[in-house]
Amino acid sequence: MKSARNIKVEGHTLECELRNTKGEWIPNRIHMFPYAYTNVDGKFEWQNFNNQVELNNTSHLHISRRYKRVTLQRCFENLTHEYDDWFEIDESHIQCKKDVCLSISLFNKNVNNTYEDEFPKSDGWKTKYYDSLIRNLDSYEYTKMCINLYLANDLREHLHTFLKYPFVNVFIMKSSSIGAQPGMLWRLMDLTNQRYKKVFVADIDETWEWIEHFYPYSHKICTVNQTDVLICNRPYTPAYNFATIIGSHIMSNPSKFKYEAVDAIKGFISLCKKREKSRRPWCFDDTDEITLWNNPVGINIYGWGRITTGYGFDELFLKHVIYYDAYPDFKFI
Repeated sequence: MKSARNIKVEGHTLECELRNTKGEWIPNRIHMFPYAYTNVDGKFEWQNFNNQVELNNTSHLHISRRYKRVTLQRCFENLTHEYDDWFEIDESHIQCKKDVCLSISLFNKNVNNTYEDEFPKSDGWKTKYYDSLIRNLDSYEYTKMCINLYLANDLREHLHTFLKYPFVNVFIMKSSSIGAQPGMLWRLMDLTNQRYKKVFVADIDETWEWIEHFYPYSHKICTVNQTDVLICNRPYTPAYNFATIIGSHIMSNPSKFKYEAVDAIKGFISLCKKREKSRRPWCFDDTDEITLWNNPVGINIYGWGRITTGYGFDELFLKHVIYYDAYPDFKFI
């Protein structure tokens, strides 16, 4: 950089000298959290960069400052048939009927794909996901609850194995997942399923002991307590993620929902795709501020979790739509 010299970065602070229009070298200091810019003419603070959020504060006020509400009405206004195939069930194998279910999904794609087979599949898929799922099924003890497994169509060869477990219902999807999505979104379809009094959503590569701790509650949505996670500490724009509702630990009370989750999901996908062509694709409106929680970071060119086929998009939907729909009938456990 010909216009900067004596560049130093220490912690959240960047110092350098910049040349002004007169050719003079002027000391500058930038502090990233909260954002503050200082030079010989004074100090400029960009308060909106952190939206006055206290890190790890889980109050509704601070959650709402991190992530903007996207209303159900806006999702439904953007609902089209473009993504119907992503969520269509090709075959249903029903073995167990209970009034409580655990909803999970299984697919085998690189989670960063933006189109089919863009990147190689993970060599560790069988160990991390398939074998972990089998261990969970082998140790399953919740007799009052069935499991709904949403299975990618290119994993049909495993159907016979899963049907050996009498408490498992298998739904073979019409399509496979592209990347992390829509595979991770399939399990959210049961959140509003009126067949059930309670619905749990879990990861297949984690144990499910947490379910018994959630069971006594009857809130519209329950999840585990969250913290802010520093995704990237670039000197000029650090990026944080606050999952709000973590996809691996959810309990819902379907009787409190008056819509189909899959319709809200498809409308939200359409909205995000439309916003990709906007002046500020990482925001939901062109007047939104850029913050630590929505600014582009790495391959997440529209902000963390904003790629509709990528990792984190399921939680993007949960934090922008489902959280606000549930609040205040919402609980961190």
